[in-house]
Amino acid sequence: MANFQVVELVGLSGGLCLLWSDAIQCIFLYLSTDRVTRRRQFDELVTKYTKWGSSWTIAGDFNNIIDDTGKIGGRARESWSFNDFKIFIWKLNGIDLGYKGKPWTWWCYRKNEGVIQERLDRTLGSPHWRAKFDNANVIHVETEASDHVALIISTETSLVRKKKRFYFDKRWCDKEEITGMIQRA
Repeated sequence: MANFQVVELVGLSGGLCLLWSDAIQCIFLYLSTDRVTRRRQFDELVTKYTKWGSSWTIAGDFNNIIDDTGKIGGRARESWSFNDFKIFIWKLNGIDLGYKGKPWTWWCYRKNEGVIQERLDRTLGSPHWRAKFDNANVIHVETEASDHVALIISTETSLVRKKKRFYFDKRWCDKEEITGMIQRA
């Protein structure tokens, strides 16, 4: 059964719609933009994650990136500034589920820096969850009404087959059995 929760926006901030299935355990989060507060949130999540069981995903706005390759534009960050997030992922033994779509999930315009785009939103999974849903993927869906993209976590296993273009090889005509098949067709 599908479930949903809507969080109304407050002023110009927030506004969130979560949809999920009972078959999959996923923790949704929004972490602070303040580094000190976010570090406390990381610590709190690390103390609680053992209660999630062996098969979990955690998705949302981490308000952080792993390194400068996770951003376009703006000032480069000091390498030490990524440590809290990297250590958090390491302590959880989390696996980044990757994405399909644009590489950034948030954008803004700053007068002196221009357009800044970063991958602040992501989905992490436990090794057990990843093995259980090895075809799972995360899709970044652009929206008109937000500075963040929507994350869609799909565990569908149906294969999408691309149609391949047919090429006729004239050497096939040299083979007697193929020539007969072509004539019958």
